Amino acid sequence: MLFRRLKSVYLCSQRAARLMVQQGAGGCIITVSPFAGIEPAGSLAAYGALHGAIEAFMSSIARDLAPFGVRANVVIPAPANAQRVGANGASAARPGENANHGALEGLETLDAASAVAFLISDAAVHVTGQAIHVGDRSTSW
Repeated sequence: MLFRRLKSVYLCSQRAARLMVQQGAGGCIITVSPFAGIEPAGSLAAYGALHGAIEAFMSSIARDLAPFGVRANVVIPAPANAQRVGANGASAARPGENANHGALEGLETLDAASAVAFLISDAAVHVTGQAIHVGDRSTSW
């Protein structure tokens, strides 16, 4: 599954880049990458490696495509409304803490969408090769 995820990022980015370069108008390639790879927990080593590979790939193509006006970035949404899970699969909420964080429900989706909207806008014309972390990172550990 991890290889398929990385391959899909590669193939989609490659196809988009070819079209953007052929059209000559520049463009923006954005990949949404899993937050779980940033702060490893339990047996997520392969998942962390996948995240690192996606970030490195996007950074590399950003450099390669910059002369053509094509930007490439990664958006990494934090799981604002995720229940914490320990290495053994049991709930890992801290004592006295509500693992559900109901007040933040939907925040991760809005943050990621806002980041993507910014990255495709003219305001981000010089932003390329970046990994943009969005959401409430305090909900993971």
